[in-house]
Amino acid sequence: DVHADACLQRFARVLTEHPTCDAYRDGFASSLARCLLWTLPDVHFAAAFALPLLEAGSARCFEVEIALPGSTASAYQGLKRGADDGSKCLVAGCPWARFGVCTPRSCSADDVLAAWPKFLGTDERSWCNWKDARVFEYRTRKELLEPWRRPIKFLHFSRSSGTTFKSKLHQLRSRSSPGERRGGFSSDHVVATLSGNPMLCMPSNPPPSCHEQVVATYAFTVRDPLSRFVSILHHYFEWAEIGYAQKTHYRNPRQLLADLGDAPGSDLGLAWSALQDLHRFSQPEGEVQLADSLGGMWNVMECLDRGRVAFVARAEHVNADAEAFYSLWGSSNESGTDKLHTNYREGSRKDLSSIGAQEMLAHRHFLVEDYLIIARLVWSGHL
Repeated sequence: DVHADACLQRFARVLTEHPTCDAYRDGFASSLARCLLWTLPDVHFAAAFALPLLEAGSARCFEVEIALPGSTASAYQGLKRGADDGSKCLVAGCPWARFGVCTPRSCSADDVLAAWPKFLGTDERSWCNWKDARVFEYRTRKELLEPWRRPIKFLHFSRSSGTTFKSKLHQLRSRSSPGERRGGFSSDHVVATLSGNPMLCMPSNPPPSCHEQVVATYAFTVRDPLSRFVSILHHYFEWAEIGYAQKTHYRNPRQLLADLGDAPGSDLGLAWSALQDLHRFSQPEGEVQLADSLGGMWNVMECLDRGRVAFVARAEHVNADAEAFYSLWGSSNESGTDKLHTNYREGSRKDLSSIGAQEMLAHRHFLVEDYLIIARLVWSGHL
């Protein structure tokens, strides 16, 4: 019960005193941020506490969007060891993060923008060092609730250009006009000073739960399954060489692919043992097979039937697809940005070109559910 919270009761008492914004900012904002600040996936707070204040006219509520420095190349810079201080942030799984916060009526969007670290509490607790912020005021019930009701959860599957996709989104945001946003929940996507759907970058990648009551939608990138499989193998062998993964009999993907293809003289048992090691190694970053990451074909069918797949990007066209995604849920000004690399390895291309027809067919049988899922996404119009 949000109304039984002592911190929120204190905020309610402050409202009755009608403080100036300067007095509230200097005397209360930082200490009250721990209970007034909300973010994904907490739609309950927006509906149960913020909305009654907004409708009664006793407070004003804002969305504060903070982001990595615009010059940062990687969307994950804030999480990297040795990152510069300006890039460090506890919410750095995404290139930006959005928060809701309420203030007395005396505070305007300009007031919140000028002192947003106080209103978010970062000035005292130092959980984020980002300096770039944008502020939007919620003026209606729809503006306040709709974005939080249907957040977009971005699922990052390894070796599928997810980092490039996020970095491209960050590049697009950093070059967009702060005053223009697209209402991602509206049917016509008109440009307005509204929030788009807040994007939640998952700290882990559990399969989508499309039967949940919280109506989250999902976005993710896909890649040709065989090309991705070879890329994962390259990554695994590199880590095995330096002792961070279980060493195997194999020294390159071609050897393993040949044995899995059951070629004459191959050791299929040894190949399957290596494949099990690969699965254990890959699980923290996502499953080897797309089907496992998405919960299988039937789970994908349920998500599609319930309208829970917001966007699917192609690793092979990641720059264009990131621009298409951002034009729907970001700013309208997406032109003039640089094409980002996709980290495709020359070794992966050579391995793919050297696979024989029999081995190619065997591996496509092994990855058949991945190909079926991609075909279903194409049929539904998502690819």
